[in-house]
Amino acid sequence: MKLREYFLINERNRRYELRNVKNKTIMSDLQGLGYRYNTKYVRVGNTYKLDNKELEQGTLSAEIAFLDYMQYQEFIRYIEQSENLRLIYKPLNVEYFRDVDFVGIDNITKKFNLVQANITLNCKGLYYTEESKRFVVEELEGESRWPLPFPFTFNDYSSVAIDINNTGHTEGEILAEIFGYTEQPMIELIVDGKTTHKVVFDITVQEGERLLYSAKDGDNYVMLEDAEGNQTNVWSCMSLENDNFFKLPKGVSTLRVTSQTGVMNKIVFRILTAYKGV
Repeated sequence: MKLREYFLINERNRRYELRNVKNKTIMSDLQGLGYRYNTKYVRVGNTYKLDNKELEQGTLSAEIAFLDYMQYQEFIRYIEQSENLRLIYKPLNVEYFRDVDFVGIDNITKKFNLVQANITLNCKGLYYTEESKRFVVEELEGESRWPLPFPFTFNDYSSVAIDINNTGHTEGEILAEIFGYTEQPMIELIVDGKTTHKVVFDITVQEGERLLYSAKDGDNYVMLEDAEGNQTNVWSCMSLENDNFFKLPKGVSTLRVTSQTGVMNKIVFRILTAYKGV
């Protein structure tokens, strides 16, 4: 039977494997992988009516052992050199990500070269998957190419519609990259044949540039990146009349991307499918 796998990954995409003898690090199964609600009831006669229900912030903890003291120091160095951490939890064949804050490592005991301790992480959001929901839309030599299993519909290359089935436990977060050359691109969310949300970017993305868009909770942004990788905040290119940061509802919906002038280049989407428990 294959053991569950656990990793930490930082903003530089550097992973630290938490359960690997070759890495001289062995961690027990994390406690707190499930989820709970805080509930408040109002008494009405002899019955109780649910008045408020909120998801509790998750806390993860485990026992961890380092097979030598140098590896313990390497782990501390990794933590302190990381600004943003995510936990990767792989119970079977799917990697689930969760944004976390390192709270501490304590109850440290040392016997010969073995260092044992307790580790605690605070969760900043839900579990989500991303790699299986990443797709690229581009046209090469007159052909439109894309990876399965996403069904795309092309009217012409100035309009691309993508049907997505969000199987998560809550709304899915959208991240997009729109490559130049294109003028005034627009992303629409269509549910049951009707446009429910849209964002219009009143900007020209030159060849070699790309427009970066994130509707992730706590990390909303719109930036223009030039050919050298320099990024500039371009919030002003969006109309305040629209709900510019929106999510995919549960179930089937459609994302449609259009360009004001009918000229488009490559588009990359990442859909973060969120789960309360995995």
